Amino acid sequence: QRAPPPGRLFAEGGLRDMVSHSQFHIKRMHPAPVKDQEGFAVRMPLHQDPGFISIVLHASADPPGQGLEVLDEACGAFVPIPSSGPEVATVVVGQLFHLLCGRGRAGYRPAKAAHRVVTGPMDMDKERLAATFFFQPAPGDLLEALVAPPEALADACAPGLAQGVPAQQEAFSDRRSRTLARYV
Repeated sequence: QRAPPPGRLFAEGGLRDMVSHSQFHIKRMHPAPVKDQEGFAVRMPLHQDPGFISIVLHASADPPGQGLEVLDEACGAFVPIPSSGPEVATVVVGQLFHLLCGRGRAGYRPAKAAHRVVTGPMDMDKERLAATFFFQPAPGDLLEALVAPPEALADACAPGLAQGVPAQQEAFSDRRSRTLARYV
């Protein structure tokens, strides 16, 4: 098989096609019936999206961010997304971004984008409507890094890579299933 032209690696029909099997979800969350001790309701628990990137659009700007919060790894606190609405796109970096683009490379550390969705005490009676595009490969596609991690992390990221042995490959569907199992 010939290599795709430059700039078409992830394009439809490309070597790492992430267009043909991407998904578009619309999620409607009704007013929150359950609150924690601080008056918040966790609508979606802490997680990372399993795909490459996710693009989220909210139907409303009120409340700002619609309860979407990102975990700040440095201090361990949740930071609310400052704005939302139909004219604002929130881009979430997924697990595959890290895997395919050299997770752990020196001088390269994109945020992991672990996030959750909560409803605050003042917003319990509001609905949340979000449209999300999940940019991801076919379920059976085997995952392997495009850029090898540095030797110091090779064993942790991809066992065997430091010794020049190809890492054990994993199908995207297996990785996604493990991620989704954490929601239940």
